[in-house]
Amino acid sequence: MTWWTLRNQHINRAELIVEFYKDGKTLYLHQPYAWGAINIETEDDRQPEVDLKNLDGFNILEFDCDNWEGGDYEDEDEIAFMSPEGLSEEEIDELTNAYRDNWISGITDLGWTDLGEQQWLLYGPLQLEDEDGNIVARGESTPEVGN
Repeated sequence: MTWWTLRNQHINRAELIVEFYKDGKTLYLHQPYAWGAINIETEDDRQPEVDLKNLDGFNILEFDCDNWEGGDYEDEDEIAFMSPEGLSEEEIDELTNAYRDNWISGITDLGWTDLGEQQWLLYGPLQLEDEDGNIVARGESTPEVGN
């Protein structure tokens, strides 16, 4: 078994999306990050086959691999809730504060159910590192990608 780390190469190209449900309403939390990493395990020492350009986003939930772990996500930006109709600004503020204080548990403590559909997204170009942190492959950069 071999572990690989997939990272975004440019700042502000990582995101966590979590889906919640309560009282017939679905709520999506969007948490952007400056930097992100996903650890991917393969059965042998062959690199995972990932589109490293991946401008539309790499979603680990849609990737066929033996095992994975959410890696480091750093320098978070302002969170956003894609809220259903009927939530007040006060309720959104309450959700935001609960998330900041106690992450996903803060929201579930308010009665929302985490539907388990967490999407850890990395937007390309991406780079792949081996277990020792050596860069083994990089997606090519394009002019429309910042910094």
